[in-house]
Amino acid sequence: MPPASTVPRFPHLAGAIAMTGQNLTQLSHRADCNAQYLSQIIRGHRTPSPALRARLAEALGRPEAELFAEVTP
Repeated sequence: MPPASTVPRFPHLAGAIAMTGQNLTQLSHRADCNAQYLSQIIRGHRTPSPALRARLAEALGRPEAELFAEVTP
């Protein structure tokens, strides 16, 4: 099992990004955020604002509640 620090806090977000074939830079441009910040959100080091959550959901075409359902180890 990978160390807790490498387990994404929002695995549904990470999965949705992977399914689109976009990289973090492409998605960050579409959602008007920084790619490094987006990476930190996925890993659980940052918490996205409600506005950013909505922009990411729109950019990915998925429900916000689905993307940001937290999974605890």
